[in-house]
Amino acid sequence: MGIRGDLISLPLWEVLQLLSSGRKTGRFQVEDGERKAEVFFKDGRIVYSRTGLLENMDALLDLALWNKGNFIFFPEEKAPFYILDIDPFEILISAAKYIDLMDYLGDVILLPVKVDGLSLEEEAITSSFNGLKTVREVAYEASLGKVKTIELVRKLIKEEKLLRVNEDFSLFWLYIFWRYWLHILEEYPKIAISERSIRREWQNFINRKEDKVKEIFRDITLQEKVSWHYFYRHLKEYNPEIIEKFSRESINFLFSLGRTRIDMVLDAARIFEVIDFIEKNLNHIFLFVGKYENFEEEFFSWFFDGEKAFKDIINDSIFEKSRTQSVLGKLLRDKKIVSFEEDKKLALIYTFWRFWMEIFSRYKKENIDQKLENAWQEFIENNIQEVKYIFENLVGNLKPYWPYFYKNLGKYTEEEIKGFIKNSVDIIRKIGEENLESQALENIWKESLNILRKFPVFESIESLYIGEKGKI
Repeated sequence: MGIRGDLISLPLWEVLQLLSSGRKTGRFQVEDGERKAEVFFKDGRIVYSRTGLLENMDALLDLALWNKGNFIFFPEEKAPFYILDIDPFEILISAAKYIDLMDYLGDVILLPVKVDGLSLEEEAITSSFNGLKTVREVAYEASLGKVKTIELVRKLIKEEKLLRVNEDFSLFWLYIFWRYWLHILEEYPKIAISERSIRREWQNFINRKEDKVKEIFRDITLQEKVSWHYFYRHLKEYNPEIIEKFSRESINFLFSLGRTRIDMVLDAARIFEVIDFIEKNLNHIFLFVGKYENFEEEFFSWFFDGEKAFKDIINDSIFEKSRTQSVLGKLLRDKKIVSFEEDKKLALIYTFWRFWMEIFSRYKKENIDQKLENAWQEFIENNIQEVKYIFENLVGNLKPYWPYFYKNLGKYTEEEIKGFIKNSVDIIRKIGEENLESQALENIWKESLNILRKFPVFESIESLYIGEKGKI
């Protein structure tokens, strides 16, 4: 009788290793909806694999990124071809970087903002990002396969042709409005406000406005599929503050349409508790590290990005004060937002990111940022520690996706993280020493560290950033 199960209960690698160690011969099959993958074994060795249009190693690497599916093993079934002769562990080594990259980017929403000069494959990928789909959803649907797709996504991010929602200020505020628009089209009919009524009132609101920018907001509510590159280009015609202002006014108006019918009953005792906590932490930085359950939580996930203090996030909220306090209270209770100082390993990662950002911006002014990037990439490629994936993603082209870092804290020891930071700092300093006057480098170093010294936790880890004999 064959082995049966699902990849959620029993991870892929455990199943493959079980078949390998048992020196099994037969066909291992995984199905997830319409997707199907097959791996053929002979005496515990993989000899052939296929999924969709992919075969052999390409198919195995693609299968490595499946996170769910039902599997069954058919003993003694022979392979149609005998092309490979590998142990499953070899696949794990080859697939490690793709698994980590999918883990990091998988839940991220990207917007295609530049479409000039794209290859046919890149066009297929960018057109799939509609403002709602995550990287994982796009990769799972792509005919190119998940590995090829995730590689292209990384390339397009580096070329700034794909942006995360909160990477561009103007695009961010237009996107927030659009998501809120979709939100009320779904929710308001539940409280007896029809889509026709919403669109009529919205049109009246637009007609009363004299701002030229209103045409952008009108257009985005008329499109069934949003061309983000079109809006990204036209947003450049306006001051970002104008975009934010019109977005807020529009959202407030849409909210007012359903204000009297929305249940706003809040737990007063809990709200008081939240207010007291927030008042004590107004200047502290919290990170969104959980999974959002609704639009409101998703909205705040974009703001708890590691750059804004609590007071800034409250001021930026599009929701009424009481609603903001209610949502923040739930996020705090559910541990979806945490202080970066709460965990020593998280503090180490966060402060290195802030240090990198400060140093990189200063090196860029000195025209040595590319040299730093090249040295960093070489350092990452030659390093064999798994913790390198944390730092490779941390200083990538996107703002950090903090749920990934928080989730992976348990994989590495504090000493591993400290050691990697120390080696990284040595690389950064070496580039400065080779390309800058001594005094210029010392000024850059001092200015960058002074930014971090405002965080009390930095005192205990400052030695990682200071050379021998206390040299900055």
